Amino acid sequence: MFENLKKTAEPVSRFNKLTMSTVSKVGEMQMEALRDFMSMAGQQAKAATQIRDYEDFQKYLSDQAEMFNNIVEKASENMNELSRMADEFREEASEVFHEEDEGQKTSQGKKTSQGQKASQGSSASASKSSSTSSKSQAGKTKTPEKSSQ
Repeated sequence: MFENLKKTAEPVSRFNKLTMSTVSKVGEMQMEALRDFMSMAGQQAKAATQIRDYEDFQKYLSDQAEMFNNIVEKASENMNELSRMADEFREEASEVFHEEDEGQKTSQGKKTSQGQKASQGSSASASKSSSTSSKSQAGKTKTPEKSSQ
């Protein structure tokens, strides 16, 4: 009984560990992205406070475009990383459930195979005993015929 429980709980445990690991990685990635974006926002706020004339304003605007390009690039990198992590999660989760399915099929196959062997064995013994009794009855029938001749 405990073996079945252990076999059933093991894939669930592996899936939970995989889920927690993936959620942890996503959380860390989000915190890093938040730190980066907050740092960029702080830099932009500081740059905005240092505008003194039209030239400073033009420089600030050109820096804004560069900052926007950096944000888009970072967001693209983050999305690619999330996509890679999702693919890894899907593959590993499939392996966990595929192994579980294979394990169930194997154990069911063993049980079926053992049941078939047992029924074949009992069928074979029943056949042997009926053929043995038929042969002995046939021998008894033939024996009186010989004696009557």
